Amino acid sequence: MKKYECIKGFSIDKCDGDGFTIEESGMLIEKGSQWFDYTENYRIVGGEVRLENEDGTWIEISKDDVSESFIEIA
Repeated sequence: MKKYECIKGFSIDKCDGDGFTIEESGMLIEKGSQWFDYTENYRIVGGEVRLENEDGTWIEISKDDVSESFIEIA
């Protein structure tokens, strides 16, 4: 398991359990927040990397977005 810290905050669209974007809904990924990559192959919205935080919130983003907005801390 890898652990990341967000170094550049950004917003992302929220999706439902079927992978469809929820209109007029988004979330802010805050600078300083910590996320875990469990390297699972389970994906809903087709992102290359699935990250989860301690409260169970998950995001799926590209490898480029990970390298641009996060640093590995463990």
